[in-house]
Amino acid sequence: METRANYLLIGTVTLALIVAGLGFFLWLAKFQVNRQYAYYEIVFDSVSGLSRSSDVRLSGVSVGQVASLALDPDGRVRVQVEVAADTPVREDATAQLRAQGVTGTSFVSLSPGDPSKPLLRETQSGTPEIQAERSIVESLAEDAPDLVAEALSLIKQVQGIVSPENQQHVTQILANVESASGAFQQAIGDFSNISNAVSSATGEISTFTDRLGPLADSLQTALGEAETTMTSMSGAFDQARTTLATADGTLKTVNDAATAADGLIRNDLTAAAVRLRETMDTVKTLADDAGRQIPPVVAAYGDTANQATERLVELRTTLAALDGAVAEATQALSTVNDAAASVNTLVSGDGAALVADARRTLAGAEESVTAVQQATTQDLPQVMQELRQAISTVNTTVTGMSGQIGRFGDNLGPLAEDASHTLNTATEAFARVSRTLDTLDPAIASAERTLAAAEGTFTSANRVMDADVGPAADDIRASAARISTAVEGISNDIPGISADMKAVLTDVRTTVRNIDNVVRQSGAPLGQFTSQGLPQISRFFAEAQALVVKLDRIAAQLQRDPARFLLTPSAPDFRR
Repeated sequence: METRANYLLIGTVTLALIVAGLGFFLWLAKFQVNRQYAYYEIVFDSVSGLSRSSDVRLSGVSVGQVASLALDPDGRVRVQVEVAADTPVREDATAQLRAQGVTGTSFVSLSPGDPSKPLLRETQSGTPEIQAERSIVESLAEDAPDLVAEALSLIKQVQGIVSPENQQHVTQILANVESASGAFQQAIGDFSNISNAVSSATGEISTFTDRLGPLADSLQTALGEAETTMTSMSGAFDQARTTLATADGTLKTVNDAATAADGLIRNDLTAAAVRLRETMDTVKTLADDAGRQIPPVVAAYGDTANQATERLVELRTTLAALDGAVAEATQALSTVNDAAASVNTLVSGDGAALVADARRTLAGAEESVTAVQQATTQDLPQVMQELRQAISTVNTTVTGMSGQIGRFGDNLGPLAEDASHTLNTATEAFARVSRTLDTLDPAIASAERTLAAAEGTFTSANRVMDADVGPAADDIRASAARISTAVEGISNDIPGISADMKAVLTDVRTTVRNIDNVVRQSGAPLGQFTSQGLPQISRFFAEAQALVVKLDRIAAQLQRDPARFLLTPSAPDFRR
């Protein structure tokens, strides 16, 4: 049976498959009919491993291939590359041969250049030329002698560095580092102890700060009491000044009383004594006359003589009282003199003792002055009055006797003895009065001298009071004011000082905390350094020694066959 076939369909399918395969291969080869290219020339000294269709890359991206290779008359190789038309090859772009993998083939590597520069094809007419750079292999080949010389010098230097002496030094350094790490660990422990000590000191300072507050309060109270004491002292000095002024007035009163007594004694008592002497002369004259005419009047004179005797007895009593008054006046003046001496002594002493003694002395002086004033104003005038009365009585009696002499002259004989006795008694009384007056004159003179001394003493006391005590009191007040001002300043400064000390203590606490934190934070890194860093340093030195050994081997190989080490045979050209 004959098979029927549709050749038209088979042919159509076959052609379709051929066209599809051709399209697949074109797609696989990335064939572009309308693709545009740009051509550039590069001049290399050597193109080992480079061939036509070798890859051309810009910044590692494939942009074309090598179109042709040709020799120049000068022995250099001119390479034409074909790249995409839109490849940005700038004016300062460069080309360099680089090896691709381990096959020995090479490719052309282009650098894009500065983006601010214009494109290379816009600056040159015809086929632009890209500047070539030496490849790494060329650089090694050209620089190999210098590199070898420098490597030999470096090896010698390294050998000098790793000499046994330096190795011993390195060993000693490592030992020193190890001992230093131990010492550093101990220093960290000591620093921890110092931190603890600083912490305890901070606690003690805090305790001291807590105690400083009550101490400041106590100091404030003491300063207040000191100010009160100063105020009391100022009042006491004012009272002392008032008391001394009162003493001055009292002494002036004493001086006036003494002056009055002196005038009374000088005037009245002297006049009385003169009159008494005149009366005595008159009595003596009358007695002489009566001696001739006394008998007639003896009988009548009996009563009168008795009265005269009584008056003389009273006069004796009065004179005794006058003696006592004079003694009291002398004692009072002595007391005044002692008081003046005491006042003079007390003026040069302390203020409080001066005031107390002055008060006591003034009290005694007032009593003495009162006694003297009483004696001069009461007793002495009374005595003088009684003396005048006695003298008047004697004068009256003598006048009466003179009137009756003629009648009683014959009767005086029996009474002559009584009259003589009476006259003797009167004479003795008047003698005693005269002696008393003689005694009173030195006493009065002594009293005058004493009063003058007292006046001088009180004048000196007043001068001292005015010249020394006043300025001293002013100085004391000024000192008290300065002390009060200083105390107020100290009181005002104490809160600021306390605040500053608290701020300093706060800073100290903060610093101690920071130090403690630093120590705590540094503990782990230091421990890590001692546990990991030092072994790594040891391994680093061991690897450095191994590297030196390898460099020695490389140097030996370079010395034996430098060309074999640096240069490799030309790679074969693989043709398609």
